[in-house]
Amino acid sequence: MTDCARALTVAFVGFIFNVSMMIMTTLVGFATNSTMMFVMASQHLLDALGDILVMWRFWGDPNDPEVERYDIQGAVIISFLAAVACLYVFTSTIAKLMQESHPEFDLFGLIVGCIVLVFSTMLGVIKLLIAQRLNSHTLHLDAITSLFVATLALVYIGSELMLHWVWDIWMFEHIASMVIAFGLLCYALYNLMTSEYDGAKWYQPAFWMTAKHPLRRGSFD
Repeated sequence: MTDCARALTVAFVGFIFNVSMMIMTTLVGFATNSTMMFVMASQHLLDALGDILVMWRFWGDPNDPEVERYDIQGAVIISFLAAVACLYVFTSTIAKLMQESHPEFDLFGLIVGCIVLVFSTMLGVIKLLIAQRLNSHTLHLDAITSLFVATLALVYIGSELMLHWVWDIWMFEHIASMVIAFGLLCYALYNLMTSEYDGAKWYQPAFWMTAKHPLRRGSFD
């Protein structure tokens, strides 16, 4: 199996996992009033979209002369989606802090958090290793997103255990989610500011298309 085929496989597996966990964490979030679960649901959505972009990036002709452009374009799209997801985290978390919304301890939520932690970490590490072999910006950012979800799950597990023993620190989960989201937002904005192809920035038309083959993708030939 080639590295491109490995990238497609891990992206497909990641997409199925992320969609499943997005639904699960959303349901648990409603049941327990957990900000972190809603944050994880939004990040699973982001990770699933990143997996789609990885499949788009590697589904085509590997000898296409524009393949490097596609890779950088995919990284920019993931960064933009990550920034939007982080802004959602900020607004929803601030609202819960102002309402003094107390999350509730839930054993099933704790089990879901452990599943997310284990599998997101595995997917993130595998994606990183393949991204290094392929020198792929898109796959690298997708890996960072998976590891970010794993970090959220770890914080959720810690906050749930503390919530079970010390109720007075109910706001820890909310504040931790904002701090972690801020870190991802900074990384996404940095990637947007530094991304360019052939001298063109992401907000310039030349970054997204060539004069000869606008918006052309690789073929199956």
